[in-house]
Amino acid sequence: MLSLKNIDLSLQLRFVLLCFMMLVISISTQGQRSDSNKGSVNQQRNFQYSADIERFIENFNTSRNQASDLVDQFRLTRVLLQDQVEDLKAVLPVNEVKIKQLESRIKYHQRQEKVAKKNLKKYNKHKTKLEGLGQMNLDKQIKVIASIESSIQKLPKVFPPNKVIPLSVGERPVVNQVIPKNKSKRTPASNLDSKYAKYDRTKDVMFNPIDPPCEYQFRGMDEFLGKEKIELQPEPFFFHTEPELRQYMKGQEYIECVAGLATSTGGLTTLNLEITIRSQNAIREFGGLQKGNPLTIKLVNGEIVKLISVNSDSGVYDQISNTTVFRNQYLMQKGEEKSFLNSEIDKIRLVWTNGYEDYEIYDVDFLMRQLKCLYSN
Repeated sequence: MLSLKNIDLSLQLRFVLLCFMMLVISISTQGQRSDSNKGSVNQQRNFQYSADIERFIENFNTSRNQASDLVDQFRLTRVLLQDQVEDLKAVLPVNEVKIKQLESRIKYHQRQEKVAKKNLKKYNKHKTKLEGLGQMNLDKQIKVIASIESSIQKLPKVFPPNKVIPLSVGERPVVNQVIPKNKSKRTPASNLDSKYAKYDRTKDVMFNPIDPPCEYQFRGMDEFLGKEKIELQPEPFFFHTEPELRQYMKGQEYIECVAGLATSTGGLTTLNLEITIRSQNAIREFGGLQKGNPLTIKLVNGEIVKLISVNSDSGVYDQISNTTVFRNQYLMQKGEEKSFLNSEIDKIRLVWTNGYEDYEIYDVDFLMRQLKCLYSN
């Protein structure tokens, strides 16, 4: 017979075993819940990444189409300008000044077209990688997307070309002009059908070319000045790369400048410059832009105009893009505005604290076009 002592020991062993089994079941249940939660989190993360990848591919295709359009625009603009040069050469006396202006613009568009083609080539290379995403796991897809995005951000910026203004009738050669041998009787103007409008030279785009639409960065009331303020959208103004540096720039320009005019009601007109130099040593090389220093502008008609800087700027270096940016404003007087409306720009001289540099201007009617936008308001 079992003693009471043995019975108590047996019950204790059963109780311990029961507790151990409950502990094992509890741990197993918690593990299943943890695995379930992890699976849910991973599924949600994968869904979010997949949506981000689809959005990136959509934006990529839009940017690639824009890059392709830019190549076509530069090619068409270059061909139109070359045709205009040939037309001008066929008319006597030859307008050497305008031919020089057009040849400068052609040279500029050839450079920009070359950069645009390189950008498109890289987009097409990335497109091939994106087409193979379906054969990769999610982690690999994310790495490929990050690599492509980083590469695209480093591509040089290319601005669309300006519209080509048609030559006037006097600047184009007369082709296949037929002079009738016998004079024919003409119908009096009074007998013509009234549905035909009378010719108006002022509305003829050949004599009065239509300017491209004005683009504004800001147009409204300045809360601090209490005046109407207009700032035109900055456009490419000039670029420059020394010949010995060009082989290292990979299609980019060492110095690029965008500019735009700004004015306020009853106030002053300023030419706002933003100069980007692709160097970490730009501040040491150029110094900066000092208040009171002139921006000398030489016009095609030989006139010299000097605009005075109203600020000082020592430059800001961006370590990510390895560029240094200088910004300044140059004051423009009323008489100087009239000079820019009467003649195109030939070149400029920009004074830095370490010296001065001359820059060729290829968009010769830059100030003429921007001033017309200001006056239209």
